[in-house]
Amino acid sequence: MRTPLRWLRAVGIGAAVCVVVVTSQADAAACGNNSQRLGIPAYWGTEGTGPGLWRRLANEAPNASLAIVGIQASGPGPVLLPEVKRVVDRTRSSGVRLLSYVDTSYTNRPVDTVLADIANAFIWYGTDGIFLDQAANTCDKLGYYQALHDYVKSIRPNALVVLNPGTNTDECYTKVSDVLVDFEGTYDTYVTWSPSDWVRAYPAKRFWHLVFGTSCASQMRDVIKKSRQRNAGYVFVTDTALPNPWNALPAYWRSELAALGSSR
Repeated sequence: MRTPLRWLRAVGIGAAVCVVVVTSQADAAACGNNSQRLGIPAYWGTEGTGPGLWRRLANEAPNASLAIVGIQASGPGPVLLPEVKRVVDRTRSSGVRLLSYVDTSYTNRPVDTVLADIANAFIWYGTDGIFLDQAANTCDKLGYYQALHDYVKSIRPNALVVLNPGTNTDECYTKVSDVLVDFEGTYDTYVTWSPSDWVRAYPAKRFWHLVFGTSCASQMRDVIKKSRQRNAGYVFVTDTALPNPWNALPAYWRSELAALGSSR
């Protein structure tokens, strides 16, 4: 399934920076079934409105610490970009923990190519983990992701591995990830969606929901309530829509932070 985090390929953006943010590393580690953290895809870039959005993120959600940095369509790209490195360093200094965006194209990208992207992300940008996008969700593909998971952990044992199938996933993928994005889609879809039954057996910090097209604050609060009931430790809700729902902060941003207990 092609989900909105693939917008970089769709619009041909080059040096964009993509960040997903949650609370502090200690809080994230303690995140259980009854606690919840902000997880925001911040596909803002380093030009135009981007710098202002980065400042708001650092100033208004200062304990944020988990992030996806996507430099080019499939990963960190062929060379280090100094302007992106500066954004990464400033964002991390505010408490944000960074994940590098790497596309897997449902196992269609060669493993060696993905491994090279992972290595470059760690070397160039000093990120704290990897966000593997377009992840498969059936166990017949598990070996591919096992290799990626093991490589990440061999480089940085405490690094986070996040898989984004964006939909319900076979339970076997808990073996090769720290966090699974098991929902990415619209508000209208989310209100009738249900997670897999096995999800309840795991801590909420293992799951992440991304919901766009949520037009007002009351709908946002409805999503947060439902996401807690559905065992999501990380969530982000926005009023923006396709083709790129992750290119701005929602109009109810401060209310969302308050609802999650994440505001300064």
